[in-house]
Amino acid sequence: MLKPKYIIDTATGVVKKSAVTLRGIVVTAVKYLLAASVLALLWYILFALFFNTDVEKKLKAENKVYEQVYPQMKEDMYLLGAVVKGLDHRDVAIYESIFHSAIPTSSDFDIAMAGDDDSDSDVSSFTRSKLVSALDGASKVDENFRRAFAILLGKDACVPPVSAPIGNFSSIRAGASVGMKTSPFLKMEVTHEGLDIIAPSGTDVVAAADGIVLSVARSTQGHGNMVTIKHNGGYVTRYGNLGSIGVRKDERVKRGSRIGTVGMSGISYAPHIHYEIIRDTLVCDPARYMFASVAPEDYADLVMVSASTGQTLD
Repeated sequence: MLKPKYIIDTATGVVKKSAVTLRGIVVTAVKYLLAASVLALLWYILFALFFNTDVEKKLKAENKVYEQVYPQMKEDMYLLGAVVKGLDHRDVAIYESIFHSAIPTSSDFDIAMAGDDDSDSDVSSFTRSKLVSALDGASKVDENFRRAFAILLGKDACVPPVSAPIGNFSSIRAGASVGMKTSPFLKMEVTHEGLDIIAPSGTDVVAAADGIVLSVARSTQGHGNMVTIKHNGGYVTRYGNLGSIGVRKDERVKRGSRIGTVGMSGISYAPHIHYEIIRDTLVCDPARYMFASVAPEDYADLVMVSASTGQTLD
């Protein structure tokens, strides 16, 4: 309730109650509302400073967890960055080894970056130069194909072993290839001169090309049971860690004919074939001689997997 106010009548000198006006009521109400708002705000501030809601408690707990795991996450991000850089370098090496050229850069696609300010004559000149370069490259490719066909049709034509030594071969069966690889038995890097091909024991092993069996060896050491076949053009293929052998020395074999089975003879970590290709005493990478057994996209995976696998199976 509003307290009554008293005023002195200047005309009569009598003290009397002042009349209650609407304005007075509104002003008084506003004062009370402002006072209540200020008190509510102060109460909320004090409550927020000394008391935490369930949501605030949960957020604070999460912040503590983030503070603990942040250093490890930062280190993991650094390691991931290093891995990505390593993969980039590996991609470049794989591209260059397959296509024998550097990966195209943005400068090779300048025409795509042409702006509105470029005149028609500039674009036409650029297109003409690129077309001439493309035609020149196409003529070289055509000439190379002509030379290749001429060699293949000649009397002394020689096709290297380009088939896999097992059926249904794909990149998922590829292990370590030629190079310095870690031995699972010696726990150190050793020279690996073939391609490990993973397959179940008893899987048929076939000749990669026509040839004559140069030697048949049975052993419990090294690459174990091994068949060596001589082919035209100075090529020799070797099939090691065999379970059984199905050919004899000096026997003629055809591409795809059975010569033995997959096993774990010799020093072997798991059932597989140790497959080698040699030409005139030069060790070749068998992963690059599988054109007749894999699709083009699988061939790229095969080269990458065999090159990146760091441990052998023998």
